[in-house]
Amino acid sequence: MNPRNIVMVTADSLRADYCHTTVGGYETTPNLDRLADNAVTFDNAISPGPRTASSIPEIITGEPIPHTDPIEKADRIPAIQYMLKENESLPERLGESGYTTIAVTANPWTTVKTDFGDVFDVIYEEGEYRKPKIRKLLPSSTARKAVDLIYQYRKNMHWFIQWPDFYDDIIDAVEQVDEPYFLWVFLLDTHNPYIVPRQDRRESSTLGMYYSQLRSNRIHTNDDDQTSVKSKMSAGTESMLKEGYRDCVRSVDRFVDTLLTDLVSDDPVLIFNSDHGEAFDEHGTYGHQSVVYEENIHVPFIVYNSGDTGSVQAPVSLRRLPDMICEFVRNGVSFSDDRWDSDYVVSRAQLSGMTAVRGTDWKYLSDGNEEYLFNIQEDPFEKIDESESNPDKVRVMREYLEAFLSRIDENTAAFERGDEIEQDTKDRLESLGYVME
Repeated sequence: MNPRNIVMVTADSLRADYCHTTVGGYETTPNLDRLADNAVTFDNAISPGPRTASSIPEIITGEPIPHTDPIEKADRIPAIQYMLKENESLPERLGESGYTTIAVTANPWTTVKTDFGDVFDVIYEEGEYRKPKIRKLLPSSTARKAVDLIYQYRKNMHWFIQWPDFYDDIIDAVEQVDEPYFLWVFLLDTHNPYIVPRQDRRESSTLGMYYSQLRSNRIHTNDDDQTSVKSKMSAGTESMLKEGYRDCVRSVDRFVDTLLTDLVSDDPVLIFNSDHGEAFDEHGTYGHQSVVYEENIHVPFIVYNSGDTGSVQAPVSLRRLPDMICEFVRNGVSFSDDRWDSDYVVSRAQLSGMTAVRGTDWKYLSDGNEEYLFNIQEDPFEKIDESESNPDKVRVMREYLEAFLSRIDENTAAFERGDEIEQDTKDRLESLGYVME
């Protein structure tokens, strides 16, 4: 069998329940829905963690990231570098099978400066982060931040980068390499702020989109629940925020259709997923804080055009992706093979140490002090703790978690902090809400 070209599209901050749905008469993912009819779909796909720095290194290497409890914020980039250095990554494994590997990424956690350039043959970093020189003349930090945001927006930089801004880079990259290729596109469109190209707006208005972002920005980039005007999020602002987010999902859906149309002659296998979810105050947080409720870790995952179809109900961790892809390439193993699912999968919040053991029906949570058990079939919003009435279930899932953590003790002990983070990388991550201090 000739090797198949493979395209993996990862949408940052895309939660599962905002896909394959209709709101106000508008579908969110009509193109993905069409593909799903001829794809393997994973109804219980779980991210390894609720933030990019804790999920993507595991999705790319298939191995758990060092779990110092909790890891210091300044150690996250060295931990990523350690993961790529000490483990054979997915692109490296595919390279051994004759693939040319390409990364086109808008996310600053996955760049040359975090050593992703060492494992991909070709890497395009999108959304360059620069500050305008005029900011030095301004008297206050508030004025400087406002000028920064306007400058970045006008230049299509940084968190304002949208996929149409760099789509040509993707096509150019594919045209310049030999087949078979593995193309990974990491989109930032569904990451806060939810700024949407005009043609993808179905629910949000221009005024509502920007107003909700200005009012809510602080709540996404800090651990407390105060907006930029030091108040709770109003119902109206939250409603506009969700409208913008859903339109961002629609934009990502259009990207998938556009890319597959332009690559139709290459007949690629498409893998679509997210690195983690996004919260809207279901459990007291917005964005992607260091917690592991369903809105944070339950993500979309489909595989289209692999020669197999069907729906996988058992939990599957995206940590299995490297093995799934490589076994498909080398041995023709189906993505729906039952070797990839499990009774339980583990997701861990790197900064807080909060962990989840996720089954099909039950979910166990531990924050190191308290533990909880939810029947997610009957209580999908995780409101009713049933741990006291199900001690045997708690014991089994706790033991599963302990076994998982014990497997990476040696890996954690071997982890050594790397070099200091370069200032421009630090600035870009901080402005996206990843405070480094």
